[in-house]
Amino acid sequence: MQSLKPSIGPVRAWLAGLLVAACSAGCSTSGEPPANDGVDTNTSANDTRDVAADDASVDTESATDTAEVGDTANPADTSAPSDIAADTTPTDAVDDVDDGGPWSIDACTAVALEDSIPLPEASGAALLDPTRALVVSDSGNNGVAVIFDMATETTVPTELPLGTGAGDDVEGLSVAPDGRVWGITSAGWLRVWQPSSTDTSFSLVGGPIAVASLESPWACDAQLVNCGPNYEGLCLHPAPVAGECSGYLASKAYGQLACLVERADGAGYEVDSSRLIDVAPNDQLSGCTFEPVAPYRLFVAGNVFSPSRIWWVDTDETVVPFALVGAGNQEALLATESGLWSFGDVQGILGDQSPVTRIDCRP
Repeated sequence: MQSLKPSIGPVRAWLAGLLVAACSAGCSTSGEPPANDGVDTNTSANDTRDVAADDASVDTESATDTAEVGDTANPADTSAPSDIAADTTPTDAVDDVDDGGPWSIDACTAVALEDSIPLPEASGAALLDPTRALVVSDSGNNGVAVIFDMATETTVPTELPLGTGAGDDVEGLSVAPDGRVWGITSAGWLRVWQPSSTDTSFSLVGGPIAVASLESPWACDAQLVNCGPNYEGLCLHPAPVAGECSGYLASKAYGQLACLVERADGAGYEVDSSRLIDVAPNDQLSGCTFEPVAPYRLFVAGNVFSPSRIWWVDTDETVVPFALVGAGNQEALLATESGLWSFGDVQGILGDQSPVTRIDCRP
């Protein structure tokens, strides 16, 4: 097993510089899904980056330094908080919310912000059991993954075999009620893996399967990356109800959660584009996660352009901003029975490492 390694200073400076550069070039604010308008559907499969890192001055601050996060703007607000680092004191930004979960969203503390896991470009995570998560790497890494023990903060290397027929840009992971692990590529193609009896290895048992017709704005060619809706997250409901969504896909390009329903042939899931949840401006979403126990609250992750925000989606589909932010360039989010875990993709700044933030919450 491998222990977490401390991250290094340039991360915060790089993320801040990247946000400024991106918005100076023009931040997208429309939440409507165009029919691929303004979306590059001819992206080469060799293009493994969502964004390019700006040159940033080296941040020499201590790894233990944190700054207040008091910005709780509406999700449509594209202004950034004064600092991307999370506060380490409980938040009071969401008052008197009777959310009915095992922990309160207004009694949380962000810790371990500067820790990292030995995995390049973390992009998706799935909860295997109450203490272990499967975390997969971004495109260009061919399904490299780790099993992260959240109790001991150690990792075990593993991989997700990808087979043929689609690219390796696995952007979201989620465990279905039957225990199998599903993954989505940015182009909208699903794969499914069967865990071994010890959940330490995984066999590819299905896919790739498109979540929509390639003639629609909800999927594109299997070998492309960051095209069409540019899916960044997948979350399957732990106890789906007949007639309701079985889960959601987080579309970065459209800033929406797209409803997933079971296919009529039983071969997986497909998008029901009549049921969408507007969450944030275009280009900000990076993941979603359901709480593993009732009432199965739904949380959504934002990337560096948000920057690294977290939202809670209420039962009436009201989107509530969370006061604490996730890991640097947050790409995956996991809800547990005691809070949230956030995983970031800093695209080589840490070498083969990805930053992690743990958010502990009280009842």
